[in-house]
Amino acid sequence: MGFSPDWIERQLAHTEPNSVSRTYNHADYLKDRAKLMQHWADLLDQWQNGASNIVSIKPAEAAA
Repeated sequence: MGFSPDWIERQLAHTEPNSVSRTYNHADYLKDRAKLMQHWADLLDQWQNGASNIVSIKPAEAAA
C-alpha cells in the first residue's frame, strides 16, 4: 500500500530493545499512523460490503 515501514512498525507496537529509544519513540509518526489506520479501516469497510478483489482459494464445492 506504499506506507512507510517505520509507521507500520510503530503501529504494530514492536518493542524497541533500547529503553531510552523506546521512551522517545512512543508517539513517533502519530499523524502518519492515523492515516495508515484510516486506510486500513476503509479497506475493511469495503471488504465487509462486498467490494473486493479477493478470490477464494477453496475449491468451488468446498466454498458453498
